[in-house]
Amino acid sequence: MLKIFLSTFVLISFGLGKNSQLSATTFNLELYNMTWIKHSDNFLKQGGGNITKLATNHYSVNVWFEFEHDWARNSELRIMIRVKPQKSTKILTFFDAKWNVCDALRTFKAAPMVDYIYTELKRKSNFLRSCPIKGNKFYWVRDFIITSDAFPSYTPYLSFNYSAMYYENKKLCVEHMVQGAIVPKN
Repeated sequence: MLKIFLSTFVLISFGLGKNSQLSATTFNLELYNMTWIKHSDNFLKQGGGNITKLATNHYSVNVWFEFEHDWARNSELRIMIRVKPQKSTKILTFFDAKWNVCDALRTFKAAPMVDYIYTELKRKSNFLRSCPIKGNKFYWVRDFIITSDAFPSYTPYLSFNYSAMYYENKKLCVEHMVQGAIVPKN
């Protein structure tokens, strides 16, 4: 249950959920770039994506990827969020968790707390819904909207790096990163 709570918190923190009471923000959300880093030559066949700013605090995210082969049942996903507060030189690990991918897909489907996220992914993607995760299949997420509405109004100004790391047989194979910041309103 703790994994479900933490997963939901991370996803909501990065704009994948809505919370109407949080709309009076004193900041702007900025998303800068998205990067794929291959740590293994035989895992990710292709990966890419883009971030399009639609308006202030309103972004559309597109992601696509294809794997070389079916994933092993013991494949894992690690989500790490690192932040650097505006008036600090120290980088802090805000969140760091690792899950078996197949277990996570099963758990997320059954958890009412992530119903919004799962429903949105089904509408806007052919995203991974079950195991095994197939190789030689082109996966995509199109026009996934991320806004500042999901962040609490008291969110501090900071830079962040969101990383999703994919492991197979305990070996890091690929990393997907998004960099951004919470900055003062102009």
